[in-house]
Amino acid sequence: MLLLILSLLRFWLLLLLVLTSLGPSPSMAYYPNLMDNDADQLLSLFRHYNNTRPVLRARAKAWFGVEDALFFAETSYWWGSYAPSDYGCGRVKQKDVINPFMWHHIEGGIELAQFHVRHWHMTRDEQVLKDFTLPWADELLDWYDKHYPKTANGTIVMLNAKSCETYNHCTNPAPQVAGLQMVVAGLLTVPVSLLTPKRQAFLKRLQKAIPRVPQMVNKQGKDQIAPCLLNVSSAAGAAHATGGFPIKAHTVNHEAVETYPMWPYEMRDLYADGNSLGQNTQDRPGRYGGSNTAWDYNAGLVPAILGGQENARQAYASVLQRVSKTFDGSQNPMYALAGCCADGAPQMENTGIVRQTIQKMLMTFDNPGFGSKIYLMPAWPKGRDVSFSLAAPLRTTVAVEYVKGTIVGLVVTPASRKADVVMPTFL
Repeated sequence: MLLLILSLLRFWLLLLLVLTSLGPSPSMAYYPNLMDNDADQLLSLFRHYNNTRPVLRARAKAWFGVEDALFFAETSYWWGSYAPSDYGCGRVKQKDVINPFMWHHIEGGIELAQFHVRHWHMTRDEQVLKDFTLPWADELLDWYDKHYPKTANGTIVMLNAKSCETYNHCTNPAPQVAGLQMVVAGLLTVPVSLLTPKRQAFLKRLQKAIPRVPQMVNKQGKDQIAPCLLNVSSAAGAAHATGGFPIKAHTVNHEAVETYPMWPYEMRDLYADGNSLGQNTQDRPGRYGGSNTAWDYNAGLVPAILGGQENARQAYASVLQRVSKTFDGSQNPMYALAGCCADGAPQMENTGIVRQTIQKMLMTFDNPGFGSKIYLMPAWPKGRDVSFSLAAPLRTTVAVEYVKGTIVGLVVTPASRKADVVMPTFL
Protein backbone atom coordinates (compact mmCIF):
# COMPACT_ATOMS: atom_id res chain seq x y z
CA MET A 1 0.00 0.00 0.00
CA LEU A 2 2.85 2.39 0.87
CA LEU A 3 4.51 1.73 -2.47
CA LEU A 4 1.22 2.45 -4.22
CA ILE A 5 0.83 5.73 -2.36
CA LEU A 6 4.41 6.73 -3.14
CA SER A 7 3.91 5.85 -6.80
CA LEU A 8 0.77 7.98 -6.95
CA LEU A 9 2.52 10.88 -5.25
CA ARG A 10 5.39 10.62 -7.71
CA PHE A 11 2.94 10.58 -10.58
CA TRP A 12 1.20 13.75 -9.41
CA LEU A 13 4.51 15.46 -8.67
CA LEU A 14 5.72 14.73 -12.16
CA LEU A 15 2.42 15.93 -13.53
CA LEU A 16 2.77 19.23 -11.69
CA LEU A 17 6.33 19.62 -12.91
CA VAL A 18 5.72 18.92 -16.58
CA LEU A 19 2.13 19.92 -17.17
CA THR A 20 1.97 22.93 -19.47
CA SER A 21 -0.89 24.92 -20.93
CA LEU A 22 -0.74 24.77 -24.71
CA GLY A 23 -2.91 27.64 -25.88
CA PRO A 24 -4.62 26.12 -28.93
CA SER A 25 -4.69 22.51 -27.80
CA PRO A 26 -6.81 22.48 -24.61
CA SER A 27 -9.08 25.18 -26.04
CA MET A 28 -10.09 22.84 -28.88
CA ALA A 29 -11.63 20.54 -26.29
CA TYR A 30 -13.64 23.42 -24.78
CA TYR A 31 -14.82 25.44 -27.79
CA PRO A 32 -17.62 23.07 -28.89
CA ASN A 33 -19.20 22.98 -25.44
CA LEU A 34 -20.92 26.32 -25.96
CA MET A 35 -23.06 25.11 -28.85
CA ASP A 36 -23.50 21.72 -27.19
CA ASN A 37 -25.34 23.42 -24.30
CA ASP A 38 -22.48 22.54 -21.92
CA ALA A 39 -21.26 26.07 -21.24
CA ASP A 40 -20.59 25.26 -17.59
CA GLN A 41 -17.70 23.07 -18.75
CA LEU A 42 -15.79 26.23 -19.62
CA LEU A 43 -15.52 27.39 -16.04
CA SER A 44 -12.53 25.17 -15.28
CA LEU A 45 -10.66 26.76 -18.22
CA PHE A 46 -11.59 30.28 -17.12
CA ARG A 47 -10.65 29.54 -13.51
CA HIS A 48 -7.30 28.08 -14.54
CA TYR A 49 -6.19 31.13 -16.50
CA ASN A 50 -7.67 33.54 -13.99
CA ASN A 51 -5.35 32.03 -11.39
CA THR A 52 -2.32 32.85 -13.57
CA ARG A 53 -3.09 36.58 -13.72
CA PRO A 54 -0.65 37.60 -10.93
CA VAL A 55 2.24 35.99 -12.82
CA LEU A 56 1.17 37.51 -16.15
CA ARG A 57 0.90 40.97 -14.56
CA ALA A 58 4.31 40.63 -12.93
CA ARG A 59 5.84 39.63 -16.27
CA ALA A 60 4.35 42.64 -18.08
CA LYS A 61 5.75 44.97 -15.43
CA ALA A 62 9.19 43.35 -15.11
CA TRP A 63 9.90 43.00 -18.83
CA PHE A 64 8.06 45.96 -20.35
CA GLY A 65 7.22 48.32 -17.48
CA VAL A 66 3.48 48.04 -18.14
CA GLU A 67 1.39 48.22 -14.97
CA ASP A 68 -1.83 46.27 -14.35
CA ALA A 69 -1.70 44.45 -17.70
CA LEU A 70 -1.31 40.84 -18.81
CA PHE A 71 1.54 39.52 -20.94
CA PHE A 72 0.16 36.15 -22.00
CA ALA A 73 2.22 32.99 -22.52
CA GLU A 74 1.19 30.62 -25.31
CA THR A 75 2.79 27.72 -23.45
CA SER A 76 3.34 27.74 -19.71
CA TYR A 77 3.24 25.77 -16.53
CA TRP A 78 -0.18 25.73 -14.92
CA TRP A 79 0.80 28.61 -12.61
CA GLY A 80 1.68 30.87 -15.56
CA SER A 81 5.48 30.83 -15.91
CA TYR A 82 7.32 29.60 -18.99
CA ALA A 83 8.95 26.19 -19.25
CA PRO A 84 12.77 26.30 -19.04
CA SER A 85 13.12 25.26 -22.69
CA ASP A 86 11.21 28.40 -23.70
CA TYR A 87 12.55 30.77 -21.05
CA GLY A 88 16.20 29.89 -21.62
CA CYS A 89 19.31 29.80 -19.48
CA GLY A 90 22.03 32.39 -18.91
CA ARG A 91 19.65 35.29 -19.44
CA VAL A 92 20.81 38.82 -18.61
CA LYS A 93 18.07 41.47 -18.58
CA GLN A 94 16.43 39.81 -21.57
CA LYS A 95 12.84 40.66 -22.39
CA ASP A 96 10.70 37.74 -23.51
CA VAL A 97 11.74 34.13 -24.09
CA ILE A 98 14.50 32.66 -26.24
CA ASN A 99 12.32 30.13 -28.07
CA PRO A 100 11.55 31.72 -31.49
CA PHE A 101 8.21 29.89 -31.64
CA MET A 102 7.08 31.39 -28.33
CA TRP A 103 8.76 34.81 -28.60
CA HIS A 104 6.03 37.47 -28.20
CA HIS A 105 3.38 34.82 -28.89
CA ILE A 106 0.48 36.37 -26.94
CA GLU A 107 -2.44 35.87 -29.35
CA GLY A 108 -3.95 33.20 -27.10
CA GLY A 109 -4.79 35.84 -24.51
CA ILE A 110 -7.13 37.71 -26.82
CA GLU A 111 -8.51 34.40 -28.09
CA LEU A 112 -9.40 33.47 -24.52
CA ALA A 113 -11.05 36.88 -24.07
CA GLN A 114 -13.15 36.17 -27.17
CA PHE A 115 -14.07 32.84 -25.62
CA HIS A 116 -15.22 34.71 -22.51
CA VAL A 117 -17.30 37.11 -24.58
CA ARG A 118 -18.97 34.22 -26.41
CA HIS A 119 -19.82 32.59 -23.12
CA TRP A 120 -21.56 35.80 -22.06
CA HIS A 121 -23.31 36.08 -25.44
CA MET A 122 -24.62 32.53 -25.16
CA THR A 123 -25.51 32.31 -21.47
CA ARG A 124 -25.93 35.83 -20.08
CA ASP A 125 -24.32 34.50 -16.90
CA GLU A 126 -23.64 37.65 -14.85
CA GLN A 127 -21.62 35.85 -12.20
CA VAL A 128 -19.13 34.44 -14.70
CA LEU A 129 -18.95 37.85 -16.33
CA LYS A 130 -18.04 39.52 -13.02
CA ASP A 131 -15.72 36.81 -11.68
CA PHE A 132 -13.79 35.89 -14.81
CA THR A 133 -14.64 37.74 -18.03
CA LEU A 134 -14.25 41.38 -17.01
CA PRO A 135 -11.11 40.92 -14.85
CA TRP A 136 -9.37 39.02 -17.67
CA ALA A 137 -10.50 41.46 -20.37
CA ASP A 138 -9.61 44.58 -18.37
CA GLU A 139 -5.98 43.59 -17.83
CA LEU A 140 -5.50 42.07 -21.26
CA LEU A 141 -6.87 45.13 -23.09
CA ASP A 142 -4.71 47.36 -20.90
CA TRP A 143 -1.66 45.66 -22.44
CA TYR A 144 -2.66 46.69 -25.96
CA ASP A 145 -3.65 50.19 -24.86
CA LYS A 146 -0.53 50.93 -22.79
CA HIS A 147 2.28 48.99 -24.45
CA TYR A 148 2.03 49.83 -28.14
CA PRO A 149 2.58 53.28 -29.69
CA LYS A 150 -0.22 55.14 -31.45
CA THR A 151 -0.45 57.23 -34.59
CA ALA A 152 -1.23 60.93 -34.50
CA ASN A 153 -4.94 60.14 -34.70
CA GLY A 154 -4.73 57.62 -31.86
CA THR A 155 -4.67 54.33 -33.76
CA ILE A 156 -2.73 51.52 -32.06
CA VAL A 157 0.31 50.26 -33.97
CA MET A 158 1.49 46.81 -32.83
CA LEU A 159 5.17 47.26 -33.66
CA ASN A 160 7.61 44.36 -33.36
CA ALA A 161 4.73 41.97 -32.75
CA LYS A 162 4.22 38.33 -33.71
CA SER A 163 1.53 36.67 -35.79
CA CYS A 164 0.94 33.42 -33.87
CA GLU A 165 4.02 31.15 -34.05
CA THR A 166 4.69 31.76 -37.71
CA TYR A 167 5.76 35.38 -38.32
CA ASN A 168 8.20 37.22 -36.05
CA HIS A 169 8.83 40.96 -36.05
CA CYS A 170 5.70 42.03 -37.87
CA THR A 171 3.18 44.84 -37.37
CA ASN A 172 -0.55 44.64 -36.67
CA PRO A 173 -0.86 40.84 -36.92
CA ALA A 174 -4.25 39.82 -38.31
CA PRO A 175 -5.17 37.44 -35.46
CA GLN A 176 -4.69 40.03 -32.73
CA VAL A 177 -6.32 42.87 -34.67
CA ALA A 178 -9.36 40.72 -35.46
CA GLY A 179 -9.53 39.48 -31.89
CA LEU A 180 -9.40 42.99 -30.42
CA GLN A 181 -12.18 44.18 -32.70
CA MET A 182 -14.48 41.30 -31.80
CA VAL A 183 -13.74 41.31 -28.06
CA VAL A 184 -14.28 45.04 -27.62
CA ALA A 185 -17.46 45.03 -29.72
CA GLY A 186 -18.75 42.09 -27.68
CA LEU A 187 -18.00 43.70 -24.33
CA LEU A 188 -19.83 46.84 -25.38
CA THR A 189 -23.05 44.79 -25.56
CA VAL A 190 -22.87 44.23 -21.79
CA PRO A 191 -25.39 46.47 -19.97
CA VAL A 192 -23.75 49.54 -18.43
CA SER A 193 -25.17 48.45 -15.05
CA LEU A 194 -22.70 45.54 -15.19
CA LEU A 195 -19.96 47.27 -17.18
CA THR A 196 -19.70 50.55 -15.20
CA PRO A 197 -19.53 53.91 -17.03
CA LYS A 198 -15.73 54.10 -16.62
CA ARG A 199 -15.16 50.70 -18.25
CA GLN A 200 -17.64 51.48 -21.02
CA ALA A 201 -15.86 54.77 -21.79
CA PHE A 202 -12.53 52.94 -21.96
CA LEU A 203 -13.93 50.34 -24.36
CA LYS A 204 -15.42 52.99 -26.64
CA ARG A 205 -12.10 54.81 -26.76
CA LEU A 206 -10.20 51.60 -27.41
CA GLN A 207 -12.63 50.57 -30.16
CA LYS A 208 -11.73 53.70 -32.10
CA ALA A 209 -8.02 52.98 -31.60
CA ILE A 210 -7.99 49.43 -33.00
CA PRO A 211 -6.46 49.26 -36.51
CA ARG A 212 -8.17 47.60 -39.44
CA VAL A 213 -7.45 43.97 -40.29
CA PRO A 214 -4.45 44.03 -42.69
CA GLN A 215 -5.19 43.25 -46.32
CA MET A 216 -3.20 42.67 -49.48
CA VAL A 217 -3.53 41.83 -53.17
CA ASN A 218 -2.30 38.29 -53.80
CA LYS A 219 -0.51 36.94 -56.86
CA GLN A 220 -3.84 36.08 -58.43
CA GLY A 221 -4.78 39.77 -58.29
CA LYS A 222 -7.44 39.22 -55.62
CA ASP A 223 -7.91 41.05 -52.34
CA GLN A 224 -7.31 38.90 -49.29
CA ILE A 225 -6.52 39.14 -45.59
CA ALA A 226 -2.78 39.53 -44.89
CA PRO A 227 -0.88 38.05 -41.94
CA CYS A 228 0.30 41.54 -40.95
CA LEU A 229 1.67 44.83 -42.25
CA LEU A 230 5.13 44.93 -43.80
CA ASN A 231 8.13 47.26 -43.43
CA VAL A 232 6.87 49.37 -40.53
CA SER A 233 9.54 50.87 -38.30
CA SER A 234 7.50 53.52 -36.49
CA ALA A 235 3.93 54.37 -35.60
CA ALA A 236 3.89 57.09 -38.24
CA GLY A 237 4.84 54.61 -40.96
CA ALA A 238 1.85 52.35 -40.33
CA ALA A 239 -0.56 54.66 -42.17
CA HIS A 240 1.19 54.00 -45.49
CA ALA A 241 2.16 50.35 -44.99
CA THR A 242 0.77 47.50 -47.06
CA GLY A 243 -0.14 44.01 -45.95
CA GLY A 244 1.83 40.99 -47.02
CA PHE A 245 3.85 37.95 -46.03
CA PRO A 246 7.03 38.61 -44.02
CA ILE A 247 10.35 37.44 -45.40
CA LYS A 248 11.27 33.82 -44.76
CA ALA A 249 13.95 34.87 -42.29
CA HIS A 250 11.15 35.91 -39.96
CA THR A 251 9.06 32.78 -40.53
CA VAL A 252 9.34 29.98 -37.98
CA ASN A 253 6.23 27.86 -38.52
CA HIS A 254 3.45 27.23 -41.06
CA GLU A 255 0.16 28.44 -39.60
CA ALA A 256 -2.38 30.09 -41.90
CA VAL A 257 -2.65 33.10 -39.61
CA GLU A 258 -4.51 35.10 -42.23
CA THR A 259 -7.55 32.83 -41.72
CA TYR A 260 -7.88 33.68 -38.00
CA PRO A 261 -10.46 36.41 -38.73
CA MET A 262 -12.69 33.55 -39.96
CA TRP A 263 -11.82 31.24 -37.08
CA PRO A 264 -11.71 31.70 -34.16
CA TYR A 265 -13.06 35.25 -34.57
CA GLU A 266 -15.77 34.75 -37.21
CA MET A 267 -15.73 38.31 -38.56
CA ARG A 268 -18.74 37.92 -40.84
CA ASP A 269 -18.25 41.32 -42.46
CA LEU A 270 -15.08 39.91 -44.10
CA TYR A 271 -16.75 36.92 -45.75
CA ALA A 272 -20.56 37.19 -45.69
CA ASP A 273 -23.14 39.10 -47.70
CA GLY A 274 -21.19 39.00 -50.93
CA ASN A 275 -17.77 39.94 -49.51
CA SER A 276 -15.23 37.60 -51.12
CA LEU A 277 -12.26 38.63 -48.96
CA GLY A 278 -12.50 35.61 -46.68
CA GLN A 279 -13.00 33.12 -49.51
CA ASN A 280 -10.08 34.61 -51.46
CA THR A 281 -7.93 34.19 -48.36
CA GLN A 282 -8.94 30.56 -47.94
CA ASP A 283 -8.49 29.76 -51.65
CA ARG A 284 -5.04 31.33 -52.13
CA PRO A 285 -2.73 28.74 -53.75
CA GLY A 286 0.28 27.91 -51.60
CA ARG A 287 -1.44 29.04 -48.41
CA TYR A 288 -0.11 27.51 -45.23
CA GLY A 289 -2.56 25.14 -43.57
CA GLY A 290 -4.99 22.69 -45.10
CA SER A 291 -3.26 19.44 -44.13
CA ASN A 292 -6.25 18.44 -41.95
CA THR A 293 -3.98 17.02 -39.24
CA ALA A 294 -3.71 17.86 -35.55
CA TRP A 295 -4.41 21.58 -34.96
CA ASP A 296 -4.62 22.44 -38.67
CA TYR A 297 -8.29 23.39 -38.91
CA ASN A 298 -8.24 25.07 -42.33
CA ALA A 299 -9.31 22.08 -44.40
CA GLY A 300 -12.71 21.77 -42.74
CA LEU A 301 -13.55 24.31 -40.05
CA VAL A 302 -12.88 27.45 -42.10
CA PRO A 303 -14.93 26.20 -45.10
CA ALA A 304 -17.77 25.38 -42.70
CA ILE A 305 -17.71 28.96 -41.41
CA LEU A 306 -17.48 30.49 -44.89
CA GLY A 307 -20.55 28.54 -46.00
CA GLY A 308 -21.92 27.47 -49.38
CA GLN A 309 -22.22 24.09 -51.05
CA GLU A 310 -18.64 23.80 -52.32
CA ASN A 311 -17.34 24.59 -48.84
CA ALA A 312 -19.89 22.12 -47.45
CA ARG A 313 -18.33 19.34 -49.52
CA GLN A 314 -14.84 20.24 -48.28
CA ALA A 315 -15.95 20.42 -44.65
CA TYR A 316 -17.79 17.09 -44.87
CA ALA A 317 -14.76 15.38 -46.43
CA SER A 318 -12.54 16.80 -43.70
CA VAL A 319 -14.78 15.36 -40.98
CA LEU A 320 -14.83 11.93 -42.62
CA GLN A 321 -11.04 11.89 -42.82
CA ARG A 322 -10.60 12.94 -39.20
CA VAL A 323 -12.88 10.23 -37.82
CA SER A 324 -11.29 7.44 -39.85
CA LYS A 325 -9.25 4.73 -38.11
CA THR A 326 -6.13 5.59 -40.06
CA PHE A 327 -6.14 9.30 -39.25
CA ASP A 328 -2.75 10.42 -37.93
CA GLY A 329 -1.63 6.89 -37.17
CA SER A 330 -4.47 6.05 -34.80
CA GLN A 331 -6.08 2.62 -34.80
CA ASN A 332 -9.23 3.92 -33.10
CA PRO A 333 -11.71 6.43 -34.52
CA MET A 334 -11.51 9.90 -32.95
CA TYR A 335 -8.44 8.96 -30.88
CA ALA A 336 -5.52 10.48 -32.72
CA LEU A 337 -1.98 9.70 -31.64
CA ALA A 338 0.86 12.16 -31.61
CA GLY A 339 1.59 11.75 -35.29
CA CYS A 340 2.40 14.58 -37.65
CA CYS A 341 2.28 18.05 -36.10
CA ALA A 342 0.46 17.06 -32.90
CA ASP A 343 1.18 18.66 -29.53
CA GLY A 344 0.65 15.49 -27.51
CA ALA A 345 -1.06 12.13 -27.24
CA PRO A 346 -3.94 11.68 -27.20
CA GLN A 347 -4.64 14.74 -29.30
CA MET A 348 -7.07 17.22 -27.85
CA GLU A 349 -7.37 19.07 -31.14
CA ASN A 350 -8.89 16.36 -33.32
CA THR A 351 -12.21 15.75 -31.60
CA GLY A 352 -12.65 19.46 -30.93
CA ILE A 353 -12.14 20.38 -34.58
CA VAL A 354 -14.54 17.63 -35.71
CA ARG A 355 -17.24 18.80 -33.31
CA GLN A 356 -16.81 22.45 -34.24
CA THR A 357 -16.77 21.75 -37.96
CA ILE A 358 -20.07 19.85 -37.75
CA GLN A 359 -21.58 22.55 -35.56
CA LYS A 360 -20.62 25.35 -37.97
CA MET A 361 -21.87 23.34 -40.93
CA LEU A 362 -25.24 23.18 -39.19
CA MET A 363 -25.50 26.63 -37.62
CA THR A 364 -23.68 29.93 -37.27
CA PHE A 365 -24.76 33.27 -35.87
CA ASP A 366 -23.86 36.92 -35.67
CA ASN A 367 -21.17 37.90 -33.23
CA PRO A 368 -22.14 40.07 -30.24
CA GLY A 369 -22.32 43.69 -31.27
CA PHE A 370 -22.91 42.84 -34.93
CA GLY A 371 -26.48 41.49 -34.95
CA SER A 372 -28.68 38.71 -33.62
CA LYS A 373 -29.28 36.47 -36.65
CA ILE A 374 -29.08 32.65 -36.52
CA TYR A 375 -28.07 31.02 -39.82
CA LEU A 376 -29.31 27.47 -40.37
CA MET A 377 -27.24 24.88 -42.24
CA PRO A 378 -24.91 27.39 -43.97
CA ALA A 379 -22.48 24.65 -45.04
CA TRP A 380 -24.51 21.46 -44.90
CA PRO A 381 -24.60 19.25 -48.04
CA LYS A 382 -28.16 19.75 -49.26
CA GLY A 383 -28.55 16.10 -50.25
CA ARG A 384 -27.91 14.73 -46.75
CA ASP A 385 -30.65 14.36 -44.13
CA VAL A 386 -29.85 15.57 -40.63
CA SER A 387 -31.47 16.12 -37.25
CA PHE A 388 -29.84 18.30 -34.60
CA SER A 389 -30.31 20.50 -31.56
CA LEU A 390 -27.75 23.20 -30.80
CA ALA A 391 -27.42 26.19 -28.50
CA ALA A 392 -27.42 29.71 -29.93
CA PRO A 393 -26.80 33.11 -28.33
CA LEU A 394 -29.14 34.72 -25.83
CA ARG A 395 -30.01 31.43 -24.11
CA THR A 396 -31.54 30.05 -27.27
CA THR A 397 -31.87 26.44 -28.43
CA VAL A 398 -32.58 25.50 -32.05
CA ALA A 399 -33.78 22.03 -33.01
CA VAL A 400 -34.03 21.09 -36.70
CA GLU A 401 -35.10 18.03 -38.67
CA TYR A 402 -34.12 18.10 -42.34
CA VAL A 403 -35.37 15.30 -44.59
CA LYS A 404 -35.12 14.94 -48.39
CA GLY A 405 -34.42 18.59 -49.05
CA THR A 406 -37.07 19.96 -46.69
CA ILE A 407 -36.98 21.24 -43.13
CA VAL A 408 -39.83 19.21 -41.62
CA GLY A 409 -39.22 20.30 -38.05
CA LEU A 410 -38.01 23.57 -36.53
CA VAL A 411 -38.33 24.37 -32.83
CA VAL A 412 -36.74 27.54 -31.47
CA THR A 413 -36.70 28.14 -27.73
CA PRO A 414 -37.66 30.78 -26.72
CA ALA A 415 -40.16 31.17 -29.55
CA SER A 416 -39.46 34.93 -29.76
CA ARG A 417 -36.07 34.13 -31.30
CA LYS A 418 -37.61 32.35 -34.30
CA ALA A 419 -37.81 35.71 -36.07
CA ASP A 420 -34.00 35.85 -36.06
CA VAL A 421 -33.60 32.50 -37.86
CA VAL A 422 -32.26 32.71 -41.43
CA MET A 423 -33.14 29.68 -43.54
CA PRO A 424 -30.54 27.90 -45.73
CA THR A 425 -29.79 29.60 -49.04
CA PHE A 426 -30.27 26.34 -50.96
CA LEU A 427 -33.95 26.02 -49.98
